[in-house]
Formats: sequence, structure tokens, C-alpha cells
Amino acid sequence: MLKHKHYLQNKYRHSKLEEDRIRLRSWNKLVQLELNSFRQNNWNIFISQAASPNPKHFWQTVKCLNKKKSSNFSAITENNHMYKTSDENFITLLEHFSNRFTAPKLCINNTTDVLALNLWSKLSNSNQHDIELVCENSDLKFSTHDLKHQGFILKLYQLNCPYAYLFWIINYFKDRTITLDYQGHLSKQVKVNRGTPQGSCFGPKTYIVNHFDLPSIFDCPSEVHLYVDDLAILFSPSIYLKYAQQVDEIETRINKDLLKLANYAESNHQPIYNKKTDTWLRDEDSPVLVRLSQLISALTNLTMETAEEVHVVNYGVGGYYSPHVDFYHKWENPAYFRKAGNRIATWMTYMSDVEWGGATVFPLSGGHIVPKKGSTVFWYNLNASGEGRPTTEHYMQVSIV
Repeated sequence: MLKHKHYLQNKYRHSKLEEDRIRLRSWNKLVQLELNSFRQNNWNIFISQAASPNPKHFWQTVKCLNKKKSSNFSAITENNHMYKTSDENFITLLEHFSNRFTAPKLCINNTTDVLALNLWSKLSNSNQHDIELVCENSDLKFSTHDLKHQGFILKLYQLNCPYAYLFWIINYFKDRTITLDYQGHLSKQVKVNRGTPQGSCFGPKTYIVNHFDLPSIFDCPSEVHLYVDDLAILFSPSIYLKYAQQVDEIETRINKDLLKLANYAESNHQPIYNKKTDTWLRDEDSPVLVRLSQLISALTNLTMETAEEVHVVNYGVGGYYSPHVDFYHKWENPAYFRKAGNRIATWMTYMSDVEWGGATVFPLSGGHIVPKKGSTVFWYNLNASGEGRPTTEHYMQVSIV
């Protein structure tokens, strides 16, 4: 197609005819459409195989681990240090498996156990040249430390995982231990009941497969964006509703999806972070936030130039917030304190009613505030001297209904 495009360019350059110009423009648009289609197709293939793979590709990868001698690693991060070279990767992996994990106790009469023991031996006796550095700009750092083994095994069983692989994975997770190293002092061996070792290519695969069906539980899977353990859902209200009705509609849909997420987490033995779900919003995000900042400034007579972003928190059923104060102690982070200052006051608005629980409690003052939609609480965190007021310590009760 590109050769034909060059041919049409040369033809029009010599003839200067209108029909040759139209023919060249039409062909050029066709080439652009083909290139865009090619890029989109490559991207779709990448997404289907890497970002959100079909379980079939996972089993193919597991089979390759038994056949191929080499394993590909991009980089390994440990204690905020990134190991990029093949030698560094090999030494780090060897330390992880030799010092922190014990060899599995297997039954030699069991075929699956024998295969697992052979894989362990190959790993222990492998050569550092078997580990290839693929890309220096990527980092194998995944949130797999909270992967529940029981839930993952259940998910594999529901996906009709072959029993040979299923038993191999069960043995992989069985009787794993870890030793904690703190400034040269080693702890006793601790039994590991969740997570996969960082640096293992098996770890990220297990996490992706375990949650590949999560977007499908919501009403609009195309608006669900899942990146490792971060879940984002885009809610677009109906344009045919008034503004107040749009807010109520989105609130109803959010609550429905939160219940679906809670049911999914319970059925898959993969608990979610039940403390709170939150985000931070800036004035640039919406004109409503600009008006809110102006209102707070007018009512409190405080400038909003140095105020933090608006912190929006959604406490689902069972959500809570542990006791804390909103001001900073100078000794905690002196550099940050000198640069950003301290939190003079707190403005908190309740965005929904709570039938039972969810009260804001001030234990040192002996009082509490029951949430009511649209109501606001305001207090000063600092004394006139600039010192923090310990009596402002507060916490959020567990939301029941």
C-alpha cells in the first residue's frame, strides 16, 4: 500500500491533474485507516493476553515453565532498591528462596510431588545466565502479598483447572514459611498463608487470573478499570434528569455496585479493604468544588489557598475509621511541616444518612455526632499558640445500616 502511495505521489507531481490529486488523497486516507486498524488490533491482542488474559493463556504459561529452561525477568524491587542486571536478579532470587523459604516436604510416591521437587531442584541449581533482562524500564512489583490461597484454589476449580495443575499449585502453597530479617536479627520461621513471593513470575499470573472476572459483576463492565488491586468505575448520569436527580441516581448505582463487590469478595475468599474507600478532589475537577471552597472561606474567614484537596470518603457497610487527630506533630516530619504548615481546622460534611452506626465520636471530649445528610461539622485543630489540641481526637464508628 505504501509503494502504491509513492507511485500516486510521483504521478501527481508530474501531471498536476485534479483526478490524480483526488486519487492520491483517497488512497492516503485508506492507508491511515489501515494503520490505525493495525495498531488497534495489536493493542487488543496485548490486552487480551497480558492485561486481562484468558485462563487458557495462563495454563499455557504454566506448561512452558516445565519445558523451558529460562525464565524472563524485567527487574526486581526490594527495600526501595531496583535490581536490573541478570546477576543481581539471580542473587536476589537465590537469597529469597534459600534464606526465607524452606523446601517442600513431598511424597516421592506421588507423581505431582515428584514434578514439584524437580522444579525446586532446577531453581536451586539454576545458572544466572538463565535469567534474561528484557527491559530496563519495567519493574516486577505486584500487589500479590494479600492473595488468599483458599480463594485462589476455589477460583481455579471453578475455571475447570486440570487436576494435575491444581494439585501442583496446592503443593506450591503448602507448608510455606518465611524468616524476617531486621537489622541482622533473624526471627523464627513464620507460616505463610497468603501471598506469593515477589520476583516469582508465577505470582502476578495468579493475581490476574484470580480477578479476571471482577469487571463482569458490574452492570457496565466497559466502564470498569482494574489495575492490579486498584479498581475504578466511571459513572455517567442520565442527561435527561435534573441535577439533583442525577446525584441520587449515581448514589444508588454506587451503593448497588459496592454491595456486588462485597458479595464477590466474600464468595471468593478475597476480603476487600473494609476500612474505607476514598479519593481526593481538586477545585479544577468541578465548578461545584470551586463554589464549595468559596463557601467554606466565607463562613470560616479562613483562606483556602493553602488548604488541602477535598477528601471524599465512602464508608460502606462495616466501614470505620480508627482514632486519630487531624493536625501534624512537628517531630513527625519537620521538613514537611516547615514547607506546608499545619492543619488549622477541619470542615466535614455528611453526604448521606446512616440508620445505625457511623457516628463521629470524640472520646476525650465525651461527645459524638450522628451523621445527617447535608449537615456539617467544623472545629479548630490548633490552639492560638499553634500547638495541636489533643481533645480533637476522633474516630468513625462502624457503619451497620
